[in-house]
Amino acid sequence: MPSLQRLCVHSIILGCLMALTGCVSVPVFQHAPTGGNPSPRYALQLIDQKPQILWGGMILDIQHFERYTELELLAFPLDLGLRPIPGARDAGRFMALRAGHLDPQEFVAGRFLTIAGRVTGDRELDVRGERQRVVEVDAMEIQVWPEDWNLQPAPRIRVGVGISGGFR
Repeated sequence: MPSLQRLCVHSIILGCLMALTGCVSVPVFQHAPTGGNPSPRYALQLIDQKPQILWGGMILDIQHFERYTELELLAFPLDLGLRPIPGARDAGRFMALRAGHLDPQEFVAGRFLTIAGRVTGDRELDVRGERQRVVEVDAMEIQVWPEDWNLQPAPRIRVGVGISGGFR
């Protein structure tokens, strides 16, 4: 009988773990870097190497052209779910170029994205009256986060074992 109880306990634990892993959905980026992931500021030094990147950020500006769309983004570090962390110190600006047209309802200033792609060059931007050099990225994959994703409370999971008692 004790082995049956152990089997039941192990089955329950395994079921709980499987249920928890089902709650975590991390997007899969086929064009994500397999090695290091330089920050936008450091990538300026690596332009000749054309590194692959996985960056997240907030759209500051968007320009639609005949064959492509340009996004100016303020980069933030990514959390474990590959979402930008807007409360963190920014990692610089970058330009993301995407072939074709992006949905103007989804891609608006203030939205957060995660982008996988490759550094293709650099350019100068006017940032608060000063010229600033930033990298350009060929945005091969883009994950647009829901408008309220960072306002939702983080899930809280607690597991505990203990003994409680008292006197009356």
